Amino acid sequence: MLGVMRPLYGAIGGFVILAIGVLVGVEIEVHSSEKARPTSEAYARSPAKAIQLDTAALVRLRSQDFADAALVLESAIDGNLVILNVSPTTNSDEDIQRVLKRTAEYRARYPHKSGEAGIDGDVENILSHAASNSK
Repeated sequence: MLGVMRPLYGAIGGFVILAIGVLVGVEIEVHSSEKARPTSEAYARSPAKAIQLDTAALVRLRSQDFADAALVLESAIDGNLVILNVSPTTNSDEDIQRVLKRTAEYRARYPHKSGEAGIDGDVENILSHAASNSK
């Protein structure tokens, strides 16, 4: 299983780095007079990484490897939460806040840690913020 998880975490790490790059590009666009924009290639790669993770989960589900399928999905959630943790629009978007509230409720019921301090810290930060905003 460990041999399978290393490529999975590599894919998740690549997805997170790429998505943060896209967000930084969007941030530059908002605050720069030059209107620098992320490339269409960066936009295309983000869904490609998401499809890669979805496919990995489906392969595991179809082979009835439910524990690994759940781990792939939890890892995908972690990656997306890390991205939202640095997104400038996360706090002001009501739809995102609703999703984060549901995710915080889910994670309270089914705790998950990636084992990576940076990822776990970002996930805890955004979910605790979402939980405190919903009260």
